Amino acid sequence: MRSLRGRAAQERLQTLYARTPGPVVFVDESVRAPGNSYGEPPFYTMSGVTVPKDSLDIVRKELERIVGANYWHTTEAYNGKLGPVEELRPRILELNEYLARVVDFTIVTVQTEISTGDHALQKAREECITTLARAATSSRRDDPPRLMVFEQLKEDAYPGGNARDHEVFARLRNAGLLHRSVVIESISPWDEKLLWAADLSSWSFYHQLARSESTWFKPLAPVTTVLHARTGLAVKGSDPHLPQQGPGVQPTVGAQRGGGPAVASESRLVHQGKESQVLHAVRTEADSQRPALDHSVSLGVGTNSPKSIEAIKERFDWYLNAQRSQRSNPEASEHIKQLLEQARQALRKPQRPPEPPGARPEITGPQR
Repeated sequence: MRSLRGRAAQERLQTLYARTPGPVVFVDESVRAPGNSYGEPPFYTMSGVTVPKDSLDIVRKELERIVGANYWHTTEAYNGKLGPVEELRPRILELNEYLARVVDFTIVTVQTEISTGDHALQKAREECITTLARAATSSRRDDPPRLMVFEQLKEDAYPGGNARDHEVFARLRNAGLLHRSVVIESISPWDEKLLWAADLSSWSFYHQLARSESTWFKPLAPVTTVLHARTGLAVKGSDPHLPQQGPGVQPTVGAQRGGGPAVASESRLVHQGKESQVLHAVRTEADSQRPALDHSVSLGVGTNSPKSIEAIKERFDWYLNAQRSQRSNPEASEHIKQLLEQARQALRKPQRPPEPPGARPEITGPQR
Protein backbone atom coordinates (compact mmCIF):
# COMPACT_ATOMS: atom_id res chain seq x y z
CA MET A 1 0.00 0.00 0.00
CA ARG A 2 1.62 3.22 -1.12
CA SER A 3 1.98 6.13 1.28
CA LEU A 4 0.85 9.48 -0.10
CA ARG A 5 1.95 12.72 1.51
CA GLY A 6 1.43 16.42 1.03
CA ARG A 7 -0.34 17.69 -2.06
CA ALA A 8 -0.77 14.23 -3.61
CA ALA A 9 -2.49 12.94 -0.46
CA GLN A 10 -4.74 15.98 -0.22
CA GLU A 11 -5.71 15.75 -3.89
CA ARG A 12 -6.60 12.07 -3.51
CA LEU A 13 -8.72 12.88 -0.45
CA GLN A 14 -10.57 15.64 -2.29
CA THR A 15 -11.35 13.18 -5.07
CA LEU A 16 -12.70 10.67 -2.55
CA TYR A 17 -14.74 13.37 -0.81
CA ALA A 18 -16.28 14.40 -4.12
CA ARG A 19 -17.23 10.81 -4.97
CA THR A 20 -18.53 9.59 -1.64
CA PRO A 21 -22.34 9.91 -1.33
CA GLY A 22 -22.54 10.36 2.44
CA PRO A 23 -20.70 11.60 5.54
CA VAL A 24 -17.08 10.70 6.30
CA VAL A 25 -15.76 8.79 9.32
CA PHE A 26 -12.40 9.88 10.76
CA VAL A 27 -10.60 7.24 12.84
CA ASP A 28 -7.88 7.18 15.48
CA GLU A 29 -6.99 4.83 18.33
CA SER A 30 -5.77 4.82 21.92
CA VAL A 31 -3.95 1.90 23.46
CA ARG A 32 -2.70 0.58 26.73
CA ALA A 33 -0.17 -2.04 25.71
CA PRO A 34 0.74 -5.19 27.62
CA GLY A 35 3.52 -4.53 30.11
CA ASN A 36 2.71 -0.81 30.29
CA SER A 37 4.52 1.32 32.88
CA TYR A 38 1.39 1.57 35.03
CA GLY A 39 1.23 -2.20 35.42
CA GLU A 40 -2.41 -2.04 34.34
CA PRO A 41 -4.52 -4.40 32.21
CA PRO A 42 -4.07 -3.72 28.47
CA PHE A 43 -6.85 -2.68 26.13
CA TYR A 44 -7.35 -1.26 22.64
CA THR A 45 -9.87 1.43 21.71
CA MET A 46 -10.73 2.96 18.35
CA SER A 47 -12.80 6.08 17.81
CA GLY A 48 -14.69 6.94 14.63
CA VAL A 49 -16.04 10.50 14.36
CA THR A 50 -18.57 11.02 11.58
CA VAL A 51 -18.69 14.46 9.94
CA PRO A 52 -21.39 15.45 7.42
CA LYS A 53 -20.02 15.73 3.88
CA ASP A 54 -21.25 19.30 3.41
CA SER A 55 -19.56 20.36 6.68
CA LEU A 56 -16.05 19.07 6.04
CA ASP A 57 -14.53 22.43 5.08
CA ILE A 58 -16.39 24.35 7.78
CA VAL A 59 -15.42 21.95 10.59
CA ARG A 60 -11.80 21.78 9.44
CA LYS A 61 -11.46 25.58 9.44
CA GLU A 62 -13.13 25.91 12.84
CA LEU A 63 -10.83 23.31 14.39
CA GLU A 64 -7.85 25.26 13.04
CA ARG A 65 -9.30 28.50 14.41
CA ILE A 66 -9.80 27.10 17.91
CA VAL A 67 -6.36 25.46 17.94
CA GLY A 68 -4.72 28.58 16.53
CA ALA A 69 -2.00 26.57 14.79
CA ASN A 70 -1.53 24.07 11.97
CA TYR A 71 -0.58 21.25 14.33
CA TRP A 72 -2.52 19.54 17.11
CA HIS A 73 -1.96 16.43 19.16
CA THR A 74 -4.11 16.13 22.27
CA THR A 75 -1.56 14.24 24.38
CA GLU A 76 1.10 16.85 23.67
CA ALA A 77 -1.31 19.68 24.36
CA TYR A 78 -2.36 18.14 27.68
CA ASN A 79 1.26 17.59 28.72
CA GLY A 80 2.28 21.15 27.87
CA LYS A 81 4.48 20.29 24.91
CA LEU A 82 2.55 22.64 22.61
CA GLY A 83 2.31 25.54 25.01
CA PRO A 84 1.14 26.48 28.52
CA VAL A 85 -1.20 23.83 29.97
CA GLU A 86 -3.39 26.51 31.55
CA GLU A 87 -4.25 27.62 28.00
CA LEU A 88 -4.30 24.30 26.15
CA ARG A 89 -6.22 22.09 28.57
CA PRO A 90 -9.32 24.34 28.44
CA ARG A 91 -8.94 24.26 24.66
CA ILE A 92 -9.43 20.48 24.71
CA LEU A 93 -12.85 21.00 26.26
CA GLU A 94 -13.64 23.82 23.82
CA LEU A 95 -12.78 21.58 20.89
CA ASN A 96 -14.86 18.68 22.24
CA GLU A 97 -17.83 20.97 22.91
CA TYR A 98 -17.64 22.21 19.33
CA LEU A 99 -17.41 18.69 17.92
CA ALA A 100 -20.42 17.58 19.94
CA ARG A 101 -22.48 20.22 18.14
CA VAL A 102 -21.37 19.47 14.58
CA VAL A 103 -20.63 15.73 14.21
CA ASP A 104 -23.28 13.26 13.10
CA PHE A 105 -22.25 10.60 15.62
CA THR A 106 -19.21 8.98 17.18
CA ILE A 107 -18.58 5.28 17.68
CA VAL A 108 -15.92 3.99 20.05
CA THR A 109 -15.01 0.32 19.96
CA VAL A 110 -13.21 -1.25 22.92
CA GLN A 111 -11.33 -4.53 23.13
CA THR A 112 -10.56 -5.48 26.72
CA GLU A 113 -9.52 -9.05 25.99
CA ILE A 114 -5.94 -8.96 24.73
CA SER A 115 -4.60 -12.45 24.00
CA THR A 116 -1.19 -13.30 25.45
CA GLY A 117 0.31 -13.77 21.98
CA ASP A 118 -0.95 -10.43 20.66
CA HIS A 119 2.08 -8.42 21.75
CA ALA A 120 1.82 -6.02 18.79
CA LEU A 121 -1.96 -5.69 19.42
CA GLN A 122 -2.61 -6.45 15.74
CA LYS A 123 -5.53 -8.78 16.43
CA ALA A 124 -7.05 -6.30 18.89
CA ARG A 125 -6.75 -3.57 16.24
CA GLU A 126 -8.41 -5.75 13.59
CA GLU A 127 -11.26 -6.61 15.98
CA CYS A 128 -11.83 -2.93 16.75
CA ILE A 129 -11.69 -2.03 13.04
CA THR A 130 -14.18 -4.77 12.18
CA THR A 131 -16.68 -3.70 14.82
CA LEU A 132 -16.30 0.00 14.06
CA ALA A 133 -16.55 -0.37 10.28
CA ARG A 134 -19.63 -2.59 10.45
CA ALA A 135 -21.45 -0.31 12.89
CA ALA A 136 -20.51 3.01 11.31
CA THR A 137 -21.27 2.08 7.70
CA SER A 138 -24.50 0.26 8.53
CA SER A 139 -26.07 3.48 9.80
CA ARG A 140 -29.77 3.53 9.02
CA ARG A 141 -29.61 7.01 7.55
CA ASP A 142 -30.49 7.71 3.93
CA ASP A 143 -26.81 8.40 3.20
CA PRO A 144 -24.71 6.10 5.44
CA PRO A 145 -20.93 6.62 5.46
CA ARG A 146 -19.01 4.99 2.63
CA LEU A 147 -15.59 6.54 3.33
CA MET A 148 -13.44 5.99 6.43
CA VAL A 149 -10.24 8.03 6.85
CA PHE A 150 -7.69 6.51 9.24
CA GLU A 151 -4.70 8.21 10.79
CA GLN A 152 -1.76 6.75 8.92
CA LEU A 153 0.39 4.37 10.93
CA LYS A 154 4.11 5.15 10.93
CA GLU A 155 5.85 2.58 8.78
CA ASP A 156 8.96 2.43 10.97
CA ALA A 157 6.89 1.65 14.08
CA TYR A 158 4.22 -0.52 12.38
CA PRO A 159 5.71 -2.07 9.23
CA GLY A 160 2.94 -2.96 6.81
CA GLY A 161 0.29 -1.77 9.25
CA ASN A 162 -1.62 0.45 6.80
CA ALA A 163 -1.73 -2.33 4.22
CA ARG A 164 -3.09 -4.75 6.83
CA ASP A 165 -5.90 -2.28 7.66
CA HIS A 166 -6.88 -2.22 3.99
CA GLU A 167 -6.82 -6.03 3.90
CA VAL A 168 -9.32 -6.17 6.78
CA PHE A 169 -11.76 -4.09 4.74
CA ALA A 170 -11.17 -6.19 1.63
CA ARG A 171 -11.94 -9.44 3.49
CA LEU A 172 -15.10 -8.00 5.02
CA ARG A 173 -16.32 -6.74 1.63
CA ASN A 174 -15.58 -10.07 -0.03
CA ALA A 175 -17.54 -11.89 2.67
CA GLY A 176 -20.55 -9.64 2.14
CA LEU A 177 -20.15 -8.27 5.66
CA LEU A 178 -19.39 -4.73 4.54
CA HIS A 179 -20.98 -2.66 1.79
CA ARG A 180 -19.11 -3.17 -1.48
CA SER A 181 -18.50 0.56 -1.96
CA VAL A 182 -17.01 1.28 1.48
CA VAL A 183 -13.52 2.76 1.03
CA ILE A 184 -10.71 3.21 3.55
CA GLU A 185 -7.96 5.81 3.20
CA SER A 186 -4.91 6.18 5.46
CA ILE A 187 -3.42 9.66 5.77
CA SER A 188 -1.34 11.85 8.08
CA PRO A 189 -3.03 14.46 10.31
CA TRP A 190 -0.65 16.95 8.68
CA ASP A 191 -2.59 16.39 5.44
CA GLU A 192 -6.09 16.16 6.94
CA LYS A 193 -6.77 18.17 10.07
CA LEU A 194 -10.19 16.60 10.50
CA LEU A 195 -8.26 13.69 11.99
CA TRP A 196 -7.81 15.99 15.00
CA ALA A 197 -11.45 15.21 15.79
CA ALA A 198 -10.71 11.49 16.04
CA ASP A 199 -7.59 12.19 18.09
CA LEU A 200 -9.60 14.29 20.55
CA SER A 201 -12.29 11.63 20.87
CA SER A 202 -9.90 8.72 21.33
CA TRP A 203 -7.72 10.63 23.82
CA SER A 204 -10.73 11.77 25.84
CA PHE A 205 -12.26 8.32 25.95
CA TYR A 206 -8.89 6.83 26.91
CA HIS A 207 -8.83 9.07 30.00
CA GLN A 208 -12.35 8.02 30.92
CA LEU A 209 -11.63 4.34 30.38
CA ALA A 210 -8.15 4.14 31.88
CA ARG A 211 -8.46 6.67 34.68
CA SER A 212 -12.18 7.31 35.20
CA GLU A 213 -11.54 10.97 34.34
CA SER A 214 -14.88 11.78 32.73
CA THR A 215 -14.37 15.56 32.39
CA TRP A 216 -12.76 15.46 28.96
CA PHE A 217 -15.15 12.99 27.35
CA LYS A 218 -18.30 14.44 28.90
CA PRO A 219 -19.12 16.85 26.02
CA LEU A 220 -18.86 14.01 23.48
CA ALA A 221 -20.76 11.41 25.52
CA PRO A 222 -24.26 12.41 24.25
CA VAL A 223 -23.25 11.79 20.62
CA THR A 224 -21.19 8.65 21.28
CA THR A 225 -22.03 4.97 21.24
CA VAL A 226 -19.48 2.65 22.86
CA LEU A 227 -19.32 -0.91 21.53
CA HIS A 228 -17.34 -3.78 22.95
CA ALA A 229 -15.36 -5.32 20.09
CA ARG A 230 -15.82 -8.93 21.20
CA THR A 231 -19.61 -8.77 21.32
CA GLY A 232 -20.42 -5.83 19.07
CA LEU A 233 -22.97 -4.76 21.68
CA ALA A 234 -23.38 -1.30 23.14
CA VAL A 235 -22.07 -0.79 26.66
CA LYS A 236 -22.86 2.92 26.58
CA GLY A 237 -25.06 5.19 24.55
CA SER A 238 -27.59 4.62 21.82
CA ASP A 239 -27.96 6.51 18.54
CA PRO A 240 -31.30 5.69 16.87
CA HIS A 241 -29.61 5.94 13.48
CA LEU A 242 -27.08 3.22 14.31
CA PRO A 243 -27.78 -0.50 14.04
CA GLN A 244 -29.32 -1.70 17.27
CA GLN A 245 -29.10 -5.18 18.75
CA GLY A 246 -32.25 -7.00 17.78
CA PRO A 247 -33.39 -10.58 17.14
CA GLY A 248 -30.96 -10.90 14.21
CA VAL A 249 -28.92 -14.08 14.07
CA GLN A 250 -28.72 -15.36 17.61
CA PRO A 251 -25.97 -17.56 19.06
CA THR A 252 -26.16 -21.17 18.01
CA VAL A 253 -25.70 -22.49 21.51
CA GLY A 254 -26.33 -21.04 24.92
CA ALA A 255 -28.87 -18.55 26.12
CA GLN A 256 -28.74 -14.91 25.18
CA ARG A 257 -27.91 -12.88 28.24
CA GLY A 258 -28.22 -9.18 28.76
CA GLY A 259 -27.56 -6.35 31.13
CA GLY A 260 -28.03 -2.64 31.50
CA PRO A 261 -25.70 0.12 30.41
CA ALA A 262 -22.53 0.16 32.46
CA VAL A 263 -20.26 3.15 32.21
CA ALA A 264 -19.34 4.77 35.49
CA SER A 265 -19.30 8.54 35.73
CA GLU A 266 -17.24 9.03 38.89
CA SER A 267 -13.93 10.82 38.46
CA ARG A 268 -11.28 8.75 40.18
CA LEU A 269 -7.66 8.17 39.28
CA VAL A 270 -6.65 4.54 39.72
CA HIS A 271 -3.24 3.22 38.71
CA GLN A 272 -0.68 0.67 39.85
CA GLY A 273 -2.27 -2.49 38.55
CA LYS A 274 -5.90 -1.67 39.29
CA GLU A 275 -8.64 -1.27 36.73
CA SER A 276 -10.48 2.02 36.60
CA GLN A 277 -14.16 2.03 37.45
CA VAL A 278 -15.07 2.54 33.80
CA LEU A 279 -12.81 -0.19 32.43
CA HIS A 280 -14.15 -2.62 35.03
CA ALA A 281 -17.73 -1.67 34.12
CA VAL A 282 -17.10 -2.14 30.40
CA ARG A 283 -15.43 -5.52 30.95
CA THR A 284 -18.22 -6.69 33.28
CA GLU A 285 -20.92 -5.64 30.85
CA ALA A 286 -19.20 -7.36 27.93
CA ASP A 287 -18.81 -10.55 29.97
CA SER A 288 -22.57 -10.59 30.57
CA GLN A 289 -23.26 -10.61 26.83
CA ARG A 290 -22.94 -13.31 24.21
CA PRO A 291 -22.16 -12.01 20.70
CA ALA A 292 -24.58 -12.63 17.85
CA LEU A 293 -23.28 -15.25 15.46
CA ASP A 294 -22.87 -12.85 12.55
CA HIS A 295 -20.61 -10.67 14.70
CA SER A 296 -18.45 -13.65 15.61
CA VAL A 297 -18.17 -14.49 11.93
CA SER A 298 -17.22 -10.87 11.19
CA LEU A 299 -14.39 -11.04 13.72
CA GLY A 300 -13.16 -14.30 12.19
CA VAL A 301 -13.06 -12.67 8.75
CA GLY A 302 -11.64 -9.37 9.97
CA THR A 303 -8.77 -11.08 11.79
CA ASN A 304 -8.17 -13.55 8.94
CA SER A 305 -8.87 -16.57 11.18
CA PRO A 306 -10.12 -19.53 9.11
CA LYS A 307 -9.96 -21.71 12.24
CA SER A 308 -12.49 -19.43 13.95
CA ILE A 309 -14.89 -19.72 11.01
CA GLU A 310 -14.51 -23.51 10.91
CA ALA A 311 -15.12 -23.72 14.66
CA ILE A 312 -18.32 -21.68 14.27
CA LYS A 313 -19.41 -23.90 11.38
CA GLU A 314 -18.83 -27.03 13.49
CA ARG A 315 -20.95 -25.60 16.32
CA PHE A 316 -23.66 -24.60 13.89
CA ASP A 317 -23.70 -28.05 12.28
CA TRP A 318 -24.02 -29.57 15.74
CA TYR A 319 -26.91 -27.21 16.45
CA LEU A 320 -28.67 -28.14 13.18
CA ASN A 321 -28.31 -31.85 13.88
CA ALA A 322 -29.68 -31.37 17.39
CA GLN A 323 -32.66 -29.45 16.01
CA ARG A 324 -33.31 -32.09 13.34
CA SER A 325 -33.30 -34.83 15.98
CA GLN A 326 -36.11 -32.91 17.67
CA ARG A 327 -37.86 -32.55 14.30
CA SER A 328 -37.52 -28.82 14.50
CA ASN A 329 -36.78 -26.46 11.62
CA PRO A 330 -34.30 -23.91 13.02
CA GLU A 331 -35.11 -20.35 12.05
CA ALA A 332 -32.67 -18.52 9.75
CA SER A 333 -30.58 -21.64 9.15
CA GLU A 334 -30.22 -20.97 5.40
CA HIS A 335 -29.18 -17.41 6.11
CA ILE A 336 -26.45 -18.60 8.48
CA LYS A 337 -25.28 -21.24 6.00
CA GLN A 338 -24.90 -18.53 3.36
CA LEU A 339 -23.05 -16.26 5.78
CA LEU A 340 -20.60 -19.00 6.79
CA GLU A 341 -19.95 -20.03 3.20
CA GLN A 342 -19.28 -16.43 2.15
CA ALA A 343 -16.89 -16.07 5.08
CA ARG A 344 -15.03 -19.28 4.20
CA GLN A 345 -14.70 -18.25 0.57
CA ALA A 346 -13.51 -14.75 1.49
CA LEU A 347 -10.59 -16.22 3.42
CA ARG A 348 -9.64 -18.55 0.55
CA LYS A 349 -9.65 -16.36 -2.54
CA PRO A 350 -7.66 -13.25 -3.54
CA GLN A 351 -9.08 -9.96 -2.35
CA ARG A 352 -11.07 -7.87 -4.79
CA PRO A 353 -10.80 -4.08 -4.93
CA PRO A 354 -13.84 -2.05 -3.88
CA GLU A 355 -16.28 -0.63 -6.40
CA PRO A 356 -16.17 3.15 -6.88
CA PRO A 357 -17.91 5.22 -4.18
CA GLY A 358 -21.51 5.80 -5.12
CA ALA A 359 -22.30 2.23 -6.14
CA ARG A 360 -25.01 0.92 -3.83
CA PRO A 361 -25.44 -2.87 -4.21
CA GLU A 362 -27.12 -4.73 -1.38
CA ILE A 363 -25.11 -6.33 1.40
CA THR A 364 -25.63 -10.06 1.17
CA GLY A 365 -24.64 -11.00 4.71
CA PRO A 366 -27.02 -10.48 7.67
CA GLN A 367 -26.95 -6.97 9.08
CA ARG A 368 -28.22 -5.82 12.46
